[in-house]
Amino acid sequence: MPPKQSAPAAKEPTEYIYHVFRETNDPYDPYETRNYNELVSSWYTVEKAVAAVKAEIWAEGGADAFDDYEEQGEGENFNLSAVCEGVEVFRVWIDKHEAPPRPAPAQTPAPPVQTPAVQPSAQATLEIVYTLFSKTYDHHTDRVGKEKLVGKVVYTSLLEANQGARRTLIVNLCHRTVPKDGMDPQDWAYGLEAVEKNVDSNDDLYFGEARFVSNKVDTATCEVRPMRVQYPKVTKGKKRASAGSSAGGSGERALKQVRMN
Repeated sequence: MPPKQSAPAAKEPTEYIYHVFRETNDPYDPYETRNYNELVSSWYTVEKAVAAVKAEIWAEGGADAFDDYEEQGEGENFNLSAVCEGVEVFRVWIDKHEAPPRPAPAQTPAPPVQTPAVQPSAQATLEIVYTLFSKTYDHHTDRVGKEKLVGKVVYTSLLEANQGARRTLIVNLCHRTVPKDGMDPQDWAYGLEAVEKNVDSNDDLYFGEARFVSNKVDTATCEVRPMRVQYPKVTKGKKRASAGSSAGGSGERALKQVRMN
């Protein structure tokens, strides 16, 4: 009869977690509004747990705020107790438990791969591009204005088109400076009546307007407009009749006939 195998020894936990508990008890509180026992925090190291226990006293004003204050034990057995106004008991201690697996560290997403721009083809065609239009009004009674296409560039990115339109309004039309990062985005419009929509948007078209620009221009606007790209249609040509080299010049006559048709 084979000998009985003993059960494998329980594995010793490789890591512990330390819970910090706080208890307050006032025996003279008839409604027990100040009697509670709560989990304050949890730590993976005993040193941080001890620091958290001491921090609870400092949150109440420090040891001087109590009539009686006492610290006992060390490490995971550290605890403290205090008495306030002779009756209210305040106690904080550490409770050690086997730690669950730590949460996995957040994965840093890989930077997006920049794909080279491709020329329009039968497989990939560009359907929409974005253009910039500006308009100026000489006087507040002007209802028509002067509109023009800005520059000689079209954009495939709506975000870049929106940024270009805003830069055109601020720099070219209002003769101001584009605010740098960290500055108020509306610093450029000091002294003007300015309205902007969809600044730095990837989804909506930018529109900006500024009034009282100068003595010569009352109002200036700049906006992004989408345009559809129209590619030339590819038509399949008719096959020409083959020109043979048979006797009697029949091949030449066939070639001339095709040319005539």
